[in-house]
Amino acid sequence: MTLGAYRRPTGLLLLAQWAGRPVGVGALRRLPDGTAEIKRMYVVPEARSLHIGSRMLDHLIARAVDFGVNVIRLDTARFMVEAHRLYRSRGFVERPPYEGSEITAHLHKHWLFFERRVEVA
Repeated sequence: MTLGAYRRPTGLLLLAQWAGRPVGVGALRRLPDGTAEIKRMYVVPEARSLHIGSRMLDHLIARAVDFGVNVIRLDTARFMVEAHRLYRSRGFVERPPYEGSEITAHLHKHWLFFERRVEVA
């Protein structure tokens, strides 16, 4: 996947900064089926206590709503337990692998797939 997939009008790439340096990243893209997918969420370990991931996720959810989608999906590695907790706290629930995910079938056992329905204004 290239960065072009995260360009407007169908995508978004966030870079979080703290004390003048990059500490987090997150991206959003629209999938061909009309849903949105959150990708590339990461915050450096020393900045995780600052709730940067929470704020980035909230921003990405709001932008997905702006895109007019009613379903947001994401995938995450099974070992990323703290990320799972964050996603669940924002209403994401586990689901089977979805069409459009970059995760190939032979790796599905190492990943979790989530989705959340949202109200479009």
